[in-house]
Amino acid sequence: MIARVTNISTYDRILKNMLYNAAKLQDLQEKVSSGKRINHPSDDPLGEIKTLDYRTILSSIDHYLGNITYGKTWVNQIDSSMSDMGTLISRAKSLAISQAADTADATTRKGTSVEIGSLYQRIIDLANSQAGENYLFGGSITNQAPFSLDGVYHGNNQRLYIEAGKGVRSEINAIGSNFLATDLNPAISTDAATGGYTYSSSDVTDQFMIDSSNDTLQVMLAGDTGGAPRDVQLTAGGYTGDALATHLQDQIRLLGTAGGVDYGKVTVAYDAATDHFTVDSGDPATNFDTFQNAAGSSARQTLGFSADITGNGDTDVESDTAVAFNVISGVNDSFTVAVDGGAAHSITLTAGTYTAASLVTEMQTQLNTALGAGVVAVDYDTSHSNRFTLTSATTGTTSSVTLLPGTNDFLRMAGLEPDLSVQGTTPTLISDLNAGSGVTLGVINVTDRAGNSANIDLTGATTVADILQTINAVAGVNVTASLNAGKSSIIMTDTNAPPAQHQNLAITDVSGTAAGDLGIAQDVPGNITGKDLDPAVTEQTRIAALYGGQGRTLGLIQVENGGVEGTVDLSGAVSVQDILTRVNADSNSALNISASVMTSGKALDITSSDGNTVALVFDGDDNKSSSALGIQGEQDILKTFRLLKEALEKNDGHAIQGILQHFDEGLKETLSEHAVIGASSNKLERAVTIQTELQVNTAQALSNTEDADILKTLSDFSLQQTALQVSLQSAARIIQPTLLDFLR
Repeated sequence: MIARVTNISTYDRILKNMLYNAAKLQDLQEKVSSGKRINHPSDDPLGEIKTLDYRTILSSIDHYLGNITYGKTWVNQIDSSMSDMGTLISRAKSLAISQAADTADATTRKGTSVEIGSLYQRIIDLANSQAGENYLFGGSITNQAPFSLDGVYHGNNQRLYIEAGKGVRSEINAIGSNFLATDLNPAISTDAATGGYTYSSSDVTDQFMIDSSNDTLQVMLAGDTGGAPRDVQLTAGGYTGDALATHLQDQIRLLGTAGGVDYGKVTVAYDAATDHFTVDSGDPATNFDTFQNAAGSSARQTLGFSADITGNGDTDVESDTAVAFNVISGVNDSFTVAVDGGAAHSITLTAGTYTAASLVTEMQTQLNTALGAGVVAVDYDTSHSNRFTLTSATTGTTSSVTLLPGTNDFLRMAGLEPDLSVQGTTPTLISDLNAGSGVTLGVINVTDRAGNSANIDLTGATTVADILQTINAVAGVNVTASLNAGKSSIIMTDTNAPPAQHQNLAITDVSGTAAGDLGIAQDVPGNITGKDLDPAVTEQTRIAALYGGQGRTLGLIQVENGGVEGTVDLSGAVSVQDILTRVNADSNSALNISASVMTSGKALDITSSDGNTVALVFDGDDNKSSSALGIQGEQDILKTFRLLKEALEKNDGHAIQGILQHFDEGLKETLSEHAVIGASSNKLERAVTIQTELQVNTAQALSNTEDADILKTLSDFSLQQTALQVSLQSAARIIQPTLLDFLR
């Protein structure tokens, strides 16, 4: 049977073909008008995914290029400012050179001081340079001028970075405290309080006292025909082991050739490792026949010989008792001590010879007898290398062990000084926060994210540790207080399980301004991080807390003042007061200097007590202690300017000459920081090139993926338009409907 093709099926097929051609023509028309090959995801699903990726990349590139432009504004301004600073520093150094010359006088120096003051002001202005509303040299603190006129730094040491590409960060700021002015930036300490102590001012490995009770020995070499031992007289005074050995050797050699033997060959040595003296005849064939005390003398015991040597010696004789110190009754057997500011107590030691260890035992015994057991602990080579240390059992700022002044040869023998008392320390005091402005304590309200609320009374706190402990002890609110990793601010952490965290964590002041002063007065959907609490440096500040808890290893500093030079050993210092105590010790009185914490609470200072001179301080070893503590040196060019101005005004030519070294150091550090900015500038330029090239390549790839071939599309459009017209004409000839067709 032959199937009949009805008119309806013919019309339907013709209509579908016309609609297809019309739709294809419309698609081509859209591509021509948009210039795009892909106008809808259905045009090319895989191509659409690629175009989305390319557009995301281009958006990131626009973001990076915007960051780079912003960063270059900062870097270019810093580069310009630091170039100008370098010029001003070089000018100041040239002026210092001219005024250090012999041709300079009080008049020329006075006039030059005016120009130095002007240069200083210009550097301060440059140090407070801005990019828009932002200050450039204050670290991450960009909303306030980092430097006041007196050269005090009010910024921090945080670098600012911009994203210059995927995984690429570039520094865009300079840290003013790296070269312009020191900021010791102590970390907040919550460590336990320490005890006060006093200690030897220098290494004391051995020390011997000689007076009329132990100043005469009798010696005799085998073969001496004189018939009787010969007296050897020692000079009264204090000696190290080596010095006493040399003195004894010299005194024996003064006998010369006597009784047919040569005493001029005798050698005497002291071994600090074994605490023994050795006396050698200097002749392998000659023994010591006699080595003994003169009548009424204890010289032989002082040297560590437990018995006289008579007739049975050797070519060399060595002491059989270890001895490093000797205590003589009524000469160096007593000292006076006061503990924790209390009454003075006289301590008397048993006369005799001691090693360092046995002297510690004797001192501890007598201190326990006079003060009570456990009041003061004595050690040697433990708290401080090769030094005696007396430490109070109490802790905190009222804890101290003080040796009272007066003539006392025991203190001299043990290297102890009355003015080397160091008070104990405490955790960071609340009064030291906010650069010494402190915190106004009161009651704060804490509402955790589960809605629990509590008022917390902080009025009884004195340290930051007290604040943390008080908050953490409160029941009914699930929030803990701690320090951030850098120990610079307080973090309030909500400890509720996530489903219960349905509101913000909120902290407000009920009375006082503690929450605001600590920077924790916030209402946020997460945890709260307070502001940088910027503790001031005080005498209680521990060296380990400086520079954000990194601390510094200290060593020697060299001091020059009015032509007098001296060295102060800061190694092993525990606290700032420890440093001040060492510098201000009586042993440094000839230097005429005074050490203190700067009023800014940012660094330390050593000044001349003579109104006509300027004290200069230099790094004495690779530890660079003076520079690290902000006393004087490479990272405080502003202080160098002030010192030069002062030296010029005082007509101190010696100081002007010495300050030249500080200018060299300061210029070196300035150039070093400038190099960081130069490296950042180069990095940003490279980033521009990389991002621009990536932008061009990505845009090309996007175009290749989504853009239409206009010539081909126009050609296809023309052909499709013709095809549609032909199909319409053909349909018109084929389809000639009649009334009967409609009735069917």
